[in-house]
Order: sequence, then C-alpha cells, then structure tokens
Amino acid sequence: MKPYFKDDFAALVPDEHRWMSRWVAAGERMGLPLRRTTLADGALRMVLDRDGGTWTAVVRPGADRPGWRRVGAFMLAYEGLDELDGPATAALERLARILEKFAPHLPDRFEGFAFVGRREDDPVAALRTMFPFATVERSAQDHGEVIEVLVRTTSACNQRCPFCSGPTHHRPSEEMVRACAEAAGRWVPGCMVSLTGGEPTLKPSFRAELDAALAAPGVAEIQVQTNAVGFASRLDPAKIPASKRMTFFVSLHGATPEVYDECTGTTGQFPDALAGLDRIVAAGHRVIVNTVITSANLSFLPQMARFLADRYPAGSRPLWHLSVLICPEQSPRAVDYLVEYRGLVPAVEAVYVQARDMGLEVQSLLSSTHASVPPCAVPPTHRAAGRSAPEIATSETGYEDFLRPWVKANRCRTCSEDAHCLGVPAPYARRFGLNGLEPIRKND
Repeated sequence: MKPYFKDDFAALVPDEHRWMSRWVAAGERMGLPLRRTTLADGALRMVLDRDGGTWTAVVRPGADRPGWRRVGAFMLAYEGLDELDGPATAALERLARILEKFAPHLPDRFEGFAFVGRREDDPVAALRTMFPFATVERSAQDHGEVIEVLVRTTSACNQRCPFCSGPTHHRPSEEMVRACAEAAGRWVPGCMVSLTGGEPTLKPSFRAELDAALAAPGVAEIQVQTNAVGFASRLDPAKIPASKRMTFFVSLHGATPEVYDECTGTTGQFPDALAGLDRIVAAGHRVIVNTVITSANLSFLPQMARFLADRYPAGSRPLWHLSVLICPEQSPRAVDYLVEYRGLVPAVEAVYVQARDMGLEVQSLLSSTHASVPPCAVPPTHRAAGRSAPEIATSETGYEDFLRPWVKANRCRTCSEDAHCLGVPAPYARRFGLNGLEPIRKND
C-alpha cells in the first residue's frame, strides 16, 4: 500500500482491498455524492452529502442481518436518517446496483481497514475518520497541550484483565499503522504516538511499526504500552535503541503472584512480567509502571511502592503511574473491582508520603485523561501539579444522564473544573451514587 494524499483527498487502500478503489470510482460514475468510504471492523461505510449534512450507507457481509435490502450474501443498510426520502432512496438503489456487480468478487468477511475520500479539515477529526483503530486524545497539562494518538495495533492479548479498557478492533496492517504514524506527525506535529492494543508486542510486525513511529517526522514522543511479558525472552529490549523520545508504559497491577494473577486473569505470568520489566529497565529505556487501582490491589499499594523502590536503584527507577477504572461496556466485570474514591484517595495519599520517603516518584491521580478521579476527590493542594485536563466529547458525559459512559451531578454545572471533568463512570455512579461530587470554587 502506498498512501495517496492530494489537497483534501486521501486514499489508503491495502493491496487486499484494491476492489474498494474500483467501488468508489463506480459510485462517482453513478453520480453519488460520496464524501468518504471507509472499511473498518467488518463493515463498508459510505458517507454521503445531503442538504448541508451527511448520512451513511453501510454494507456488511451476512444476508440475515437487518437492513434495507439483501444483495447476494450482503446486506445494504443506512444510518443517520429518520426516514428515507426520494434522493436517499435513489442513492440506495444505485448502491444496490453497484453491490450486485461487485458481490461475486467481494471477500466473505470485511477484515482490516481502508479509506478513500475527502479528508476532514480538522487534523484530529481526519485522524479519527481515516484510522478508526486509533483514538486521539487532547489534554492540557503543565507544559501545554498534549495530543496523544493511541494506535491500537491489535486486539489480541496474552492476558484477560477483567477491567480492560481497550476496545476491540480488527487488526490494521503494518502499512496502515505506518500511514497512521506518518499522518499523525504531519497533521499534528508535536504529538505523542502510543502503540497499544491488546498487547502490541504480540503482533509479528511490532518492531517494524515501532521503527515507523520513531522515524515519522513530526512525532515528538513514542510510547509502547505493554505488560512486558513478551520481553522476558521472546523480545530483546536491548536491540531497541534507547531514545529520549520513547517511553515504555508497563502495566503491573500487583507485587505478588496472587494479586497479579487476580488482576490479569492469568496464572503464572508474574515472573515473566518482572523479567521483562527488568530487561527493559536494564536496556536503558525510559519506563513508566502503570498500576490500575482495584479492590484486589488497593491494600497492597504500600507493598507495591516498597517493591519498586527496592528492586530498582535510584537513577534507573521507573516512574509510577496510578490510574482508576473507567468501566467500559466491553468489560462488565470491571464494576466488581471498583473502589469508592473516598476510601481510595486517602490510601493513595498515604502511599505518596511513603514513596517520597523512598525516592520513588509517583504521578498524580489526575494525570490520566480518562482513568483519573474527579478533581474534587483530591485535596486542593494536589489539584494543579501533574494534572491532565482532557478535552471532553459531548457524547462522553452528561448531568445525571446514566446512559452516558460518565456521569456528573447537576450541581457540577457550577464547578470551576466542569469543562475538563468527566465526572465518574456510569457503573460507579450506579453503585456509589453522586454525593461525592462537590463543585470546586475558583479560589479553592
């Protein structure tokens, strides 16, 4: 695949999906007002212009699916319309004729990713639409705005964390990952590209994708999010040149086999996780150890602090990052591991004191974009330093709207931090309520 960009037009079509370029050409010959055509996660979506807005026609393999019309082994459907009018019906009829012609030659399953069409003017929106396997997060931090492009290179994982926050995607090809990193550096210079998953090191092309991210002009930082198990023996971190631009973000949710197994849904991986982490540190790489706080490990945080401080000498000691559960829909068991913030925050405050005495640096509970506690949950003295204030999509949170992923209390409207606060995950609100959310005044 060779990415093609010209003005506001882009084509990203891997060799196995060359049929999609011919599909788009056929639609244009039939006069369809195509804005963009995207192949992602098992569906072909065509966004069409309509009276200053857009609507979407969708083709999926599987004739038994609900939709507008069955064509061979495929179903043609639509989204974004309350009801069909004449122009939309005519467009669907033309698409049905194209599908009839193409159906005998299409793959039985739509796997991977491809894109043809107009690129959005806003660079972040362009990345999100062209690379559906990537999540783009904006946040305001101490040193200015940070834009992180999380590239989910695979959904495969060697662990089964019951609270996993990674969404499931089809696996993008190495070429698509490379194109995503290059586009991120070109359109959002100064961004951070994070290779994540699943477990990105399980992908055979992991090293090539990492090298592509490191080589992409305009990418300021690269992060590898991993559980480090693969670095125990299968991968050699010493063969990856250390760089001030690169950080390994290593998940380690316990300092004993029992706690580790409970949090990762595995048995016997703890020694390999430690061996992999040791080898990454020994190779001279910058390392952040991430611990997601759960009911299974909260009481063991002091032990974890001592473990990290004793295991790694000053000068090579990883930075410790603490995050909280976000309870995504795809991980329904996450609610069983929730900890109420009024108990969690004091426990972490005590660990901060312990870690400082041992020379272990711990990041703020507000340093994540989404996996943070609300600012009102921490003491006023800890609200500024190390905070990440995320850009919040309107669909993410609402005031006492339990159908949104995050929920805020109605009184949060008067909080000085409201614009950059998600509130609490909806499952947390259902379990513990919203009484812990108290508006912060500007001078607090």
